[in-house]
Amino acid sequence: MMIEAIDYEGNRKPTGVDSIDAVEIRVLVVSGDEILTIRKTDGTVVCVDAGKGRILNFFDGEYTVTDIEKWMQRETAYDDWFEFGE
Repeated sequence: MMIEAIDYEGNRKPTGVDSIDAVEIRVLVVSGDEILTIRKTDGTVVCVDAGKGRILNFFDGEYTVTDIEKWMQRETAYDDWFEFGE
C-alpha cells in the first residue's frame, strides 16, 4: 500500500513510497497537517508535507510510527497517536 500524509481537512497526499519500502516513519503534526519523514530500506529519506500553505505553524505533536500497517488505517492527523507510535 502507498503511504499517504493527511492534511487538517482529512485530505490524503501520496508520498510515492510503498509501505513495504519503509523502515521508519517520523510524523510531525503542524496546524493539523502531517509532515512525514520516511526512511526507506535503501537508506534514502523522503519528506512529504500534507499542507498546502500554512499561515501560522502550530506544533500539535510528533511521534515515530511503530506499526506502519495499523497507522495507515488512520482517518485523520489527530487519530490516537499512542496507538501508532511512541
